[in-house]
Amino acid sequence: MPEPMKTIAPRQASTWLASGEAVLIDVREPDEFRGEHIAAALSLPCGFRGHPGHHSDLIPAGVPT
Repeated sequence: MPEPMKTIAPRQASTWLASGEAVLIDVREPDEFRGEHIAAALSLPCGFRGHPGHHSDLIPAGVPT
């Protein structure tokens, strides 16, 4: 069973992203991502999991997402 989602403060997220300790994944559809997104975000739409071209290999092992 997957771990439950955790909530973190925006400042903590910013610190982790700046240091490379975490990866921010934007799961919205590509057109929504193109409209606006956080600069450090990686676009991995929920609907693309397991499909060719899914870039989950870009997420370093052991890095919080």
